[in-house]
Amino acid sequence: MTAAWQLELAEIHCRVEWRKNQLAWQISHPNAPNGQTRLSPIGAMTVNGQPVQWTRLVGAQETLGPHAAPRLVVTLEDSAGCLRLVRHFELFAGHAFARTWGAVEYIGNEEDELPLLDGAAILHLAVDADSFMTLFHVEQFSWPYHKDFFSQRQLPLIPNLTPYELRMGSFPAHYVMPTSCAWVALRAGAPDPADAAPGSGLGLVVGIEFNGKSRLQAWATPESVTLESRIDDLAHLLRPGEPLELPACFVGAYQGDWDEAGFVTQRFAEAYVHPPMPDERYPWVQYNSWKYGQEIDEAQQLAVLERCAELGIEVAILDLGWARTIGDWRPNPVKFPRGLRPIADRAHELGMKFGVHVAIAQMALDAPAAQAHPDWLVYTGNDYFGGAICLGHQPCREWLIESLVRLVEEDHLDYIIQDGEDVVKRCTRADHTHAPGDSNYANSTAGWIADSSRAPGASAPGLGEL
Repeated sequence: MTAAWQLELAEIHCRVEWRKNQLAWQISHPNAPNGQTRLSPIGAMTVNGQPVQWTRLVGAQETLGPHAAPRLVVTLEDSAGCLRLVRHFELFAGHAFARTWGAVEYIGNEEDELPLLDGAAILHLAVDADSFMTLFHVEQFSWPYHKDFFSQRQLPLIPNLTPYELRMGSFPAHYVMPTSCAWVALRAGAPDPADAAPGSGLGLVVGIEFNGKSRLQAWATPESVTLESRIDDLAHLLRPGEPLELPACFVGAYQGDWDEAGFVTQRFAEAYVHPPMPDERYPWVQYNSWKYGQEIDEAQQLAVLERCAELGIEVAILDLGWARTIGDWRPNPVKFPRGLRPIADRAHELGMKFGVHVAIAQMALDAPAAQAHPDWLVYTGNDYFGGAICLGHQPCREWLIESLVRLVEEDHLDYIIQDGEDVVKRCTRADHTHAPGDSNYANSTAGWIADSSRAPGASAPGLGEL
């Protein structure tokens, strides 16, 4: 049995098919190489090491989103009637993009052995390759790796050579290998010979919306080029009533050089992916105390605020050094005997917002929480100003949220800033609330990133508004 659906909006079309017990999609647009992608599987996964076969079509619903943009939701079940997949597809007015995401849920008997989801693809995309094609990506920040941070890389996709592999997502600043921002562009033609001579052609852009660690492979055969993204280290027990969210991804078409690929992505992301900017002035002019290192105190920073006001600074941030220790997120009583409220209140009087830097997933060994709960620490060495804690472990996560909520309320904070280090730590402990080996998914979807949605304001890039 098969079924097919067609989403169309202006020049972009998205075809979705259910056949041979799998779901597949295809994107068509005049700017896509050869005008369209191949019909490719979407959302393939394995349970207990075996590929899941979606043998029953439960239903499909087509609706219209903003500006009459088409949407589709397809619901499938496996042959045993134990797993249910819900897959979403949507197009967007004014942008040549398609986006998809999903969820899988265990609907079997609670007394039976729970299925272990141990593999899940985020994206599978293939295009006919009757000519040379190039992949473009931008590397992430890393201290030990070479110092040209955010380097742009062009990778020629040559038939039958070993696939390129790009590590994406929440990798630590101390990681010694290159990692990539969760975005790539594909373009017909060879790599540019030099920055001064940019090439141009038909192409696709791809974004992976997953806060954890994932890997994208890209390879070519004489007939096609394929991109495939998968979640790293997945070992998730599917429990009744607890759907596993499958990360979203988007694909867009463009024509031009790499700058055009970035431009169309940015316009789309601003309109539909990331939260709206706080106001029309963003990004704000910001002061950060890190030039002082951790040698900061109340009198010094109150004086700095006066100078900031003269310069038109809009946000003042205290970097590390304000707290008692890493993982004890209370103001240092020696440096700030009255807490942070006098500084926050003065910043507000001067028309500025105020916030602090918190190393969210770090904890020094002498912190009270580390002394009381040593099992929360998954690494006790120097992992960015302290040991590493597992935010996929519910008690640890709840402690962090309570600590930060208290800090915000008592000290009148507007923002918490987190930078320089990932919050998705590797944890293999069997006594945590996540399944052993599932810390990548648990930390990225059930950890701080998910619970930050409790904040009433929208988050601006790099800043969490409280």
